[in-house]
Formats: sequence, structure tokens, C-alpha cells
Amino acid sequence: VRVNQELEHFLINPFGLMYHEVTGSSLVKVDIAGNIIDPGSTTYGINRAGYTLHSAVHKARPDLKCVIHLHTPAVAAVSAMKCGLLPLSQDALFCGKISYHDYRGILIEDDVKKLLVEDLGPINKVMILRNHGFVACGETIEEAWKYAFNVINACEVQVRAAPMGIDQLYLPSSEQQKRIADVLHGNINEATGDKKWKIGELEFESLMRILDNAGFRTGYVYRQPLIRTIDKTTSFKDVEVPPAASSATSFAEQTYPEAYSPTRQAQRTTEWRNSPNAYLKQEIEETGTPNPKKVTKWVPDTGLKHSTPIKIDTKHQFAPSNVGTKELKIHQKQFKEDRFNEKVSAGYQSKLLENASWDDASQMKEPHQTSSEAVVIVGAASKGIIKRDQQNNAIVYKSYYAQNPFAHIDNDEIEKYKREVEQNQMREQGLHF
Repeated sequence: VRVNQELEHFLINPFGLMYHEVTGSSLVKVDIAGNIIDPGSTTYGINRAGYTLHSAVHKARPDLKCVIHLHTPAVAAVSAMKCGLLPLSQDALFCGKISYHDYRGILIEDDVKKLLVEDLGPINKVMILRNHGFVACGETIEEAWKYAFNVINACEVQVRAAPMGIDQLYLPSSEQQKRIADVLHGNINEATGDKKWKIGELEFESLMRILDNAGFRTGYVYRQPLIRTIDKTTSFKDVEVPPAASSATSFAEQTYPEAYSPTRQAQRTTEWRNSPNAYLKQEIEETGTPNPKKVTKWVPDTGLKHSTPIKIDTKHQFAPSNVGTKELKIHQKQFKEDRFNEKVSAGYQSKLLENASWDDASQMKEPHQTSSEAVVIVGAASKGIIKRDQQNNAIVYKSYYAQNPFAHIDNDEIEKYKREVEQNQMREQGLHF
């Protein structure tokens, strides 16, 4: 992938990692000559022979940003056929005109690079490498992926249809091929919708959603976010929520406990400690109220700031120091069982807010209360918590309430204190007169 047009810098996968092991930080930055500018987060280098192909295409075609080179079994099989890639399916027709390059061994010589560029041509974006694989190019990453995706599917179709015999296969006419290709590329109005999408963008976004829902941090900026419309007049249904990796976690923990052992759970926990996500604290004013007040909102930080990585020394680094490992695991297991059995509540609720009188609340007792003394169950909630028109009237105290000074005084002492207060008030009034 070309990342700098002026300096001609490119990103390429390190040679030695499987595709599923490659991350954004492990990509290697190189110049047009293959010199490593930034080795990334690994100690691996690059495949010099493989980069010969990429550098030749990038140097000859400055209009291309991304070059993908693969040799899957189906594509390698089609590359060995004399007929080449046949227009048997829509995937094959989407690729348009295809270039071919004869096999000449490992791509390391300069004359081979020259022939590569000549065979690709100034316009084509797909080239079959005879007895080798293929090259898919694009002005964007999405376009190059789309061409690669269609080439692989087209070769799979041809490999399955070829045993019937090439003479037995139906091929569309040249006019039909051109019209279908134009429709697939969006050059005809009947193939376009309200939103103008470039080649591969719509499909690429769906794959990014799959990765994000699976827990990967792609960082992809969606042109069309998947936003669910909520109808507040109807009841909520679980089927309205798109599936994600965390949807069935609680059920899976109970059904397959061996897959959620404490060791694997600790590994997954520590993997997310070094999250690159950053957020900003903003004060914004409320809307919809006559006297708006400022509320705190946390929004994603789109700047160049990143969170500070935390080094994980032990798997129990964030556990309390005075709690043993076995005791901590018992607590964690108990928490999970309570959540699964829905034993977790929002806390005590005020009976006064449920239109109950003070006398009714005074008569309520807890089940385990044995004494005759009435227990008043009143929460410290305010109407501002549940009623929007009362939010501006809610008072938030900076400190805890002070202890009631009369909590430990009996009724006789309280009456005596009242008489003393009344006598003092009468004495003060007499002095004023």
C-alpha cells in the first residue's frame, strides 16, 4: 500500500508472519527500492522477491495505491490453463480485461520487472501470472480487495466447471460481457443507488463491521454506520440487535466452562489493557429545557493523542493485595453467577417516589427485622433522577449528610430539650420587649 506519494513510501507485511498474525503495527514501511524505513513492531524483514513485483507495479503505475499478490490453489490452477480466466460468472466479468504474464521463475531480475510492467499495461488492474498466481491492483485499498475477491471466486467457479469440458461451457457474447461489466462497475444508472459508492467500498465496510463486532480494533471510518432505528412505541426485541462477539458470552460460560478457564480469562483481560482508544471530556449544555445546565460528555479523541500503555507484570496485577488468588477467583465466580441469575439490582428505591405516603413507608419492615421498632425504607433519590423537568431543580451535595444528633436520645430527653428551647425563646422575646 502506498502511504506517501512524494517520498514513495509503502507498507508491506513482514515476511515470516501468517496473515492472521499481521497487525497494523507489525507492517513494515519501505521505500521504492525496498530499503526498510520503519521495521514495525517485529524483528522480521520483507520478502525481497515478492516486493520486486510490488515495486515494479507501483513505480510504473502511480495511479495505483494498493497492489495485492496471491496464489491460492484455484487461481494457480486457472493460471496453468491455456484458456486463462474465462467469462463464466459475474465475478469474472467484473474483472474486465485481464493481463497475462508468462512464468519466468523468481521475480528478482530487472528485465523481469520490465516485462511485468509491459504485460500489465497502462489501464488493466488484474494480471494472471502463469503457473504462479495473480496480481490485483486498485486506486484504493477497497478497490484492490474487490478485484482480488472476484478473481478468487471466478477461479473457483472455473475449476469446478472445467471437468465438464471447455467446449460444454456457455460463454456470454462480447456485447453481453461489456454491458454486464458496465453494470457491475456502476457505469449505468440501473446499477447505482442513492449513495455513490466507489468500487469495493460497500462490501469492505461490511467486513470491517464483522471485525469490529468480533472484538478487533480496526479503526475503520464508516461512510454508512449501521444505526438501528428504535421505535419507542413497541417493546424491545433482542433480534433487533446485530450479533457481536459479546452477545452470548454469559450463556457460553455456563454451557462451555472449559473454554472460559481462569487462565484464558486472565489472558483476554490483559490483552485490552493497552487500548489505543482515547477520549475527551467535554461540557455541553442541555437541550429541551427552559433553564439548560451543563452536562459532562465523553467523546472519542480524534487527535494524535493516545493512551499510555500499561505494562502487565503479573496476571493478578490489578487484584487487591490483601486478597489471595483462590479467594479472588471465588469472588469472581460468585459475581458471574449473580449476573447470570439476574441477582444484581439497582439498589434501594424510594417508596415516596412511588406515590406512597410517609405513614405507609413508616409501617414497612424488613423481613429479617425482629424488633417492634418500625423501619422506614426511604431512598436518597430525587425526582431529578427520573423526571427530566425536575433535573434543574435537583441539588447535589458536595459531602455526605451529617449524623443525626438526636439518633441516640430517648423521648424523655427530647421533651426536656424542647422545654429548654421554648424557655430560651420566651426569655429572648421578653428581653426584646
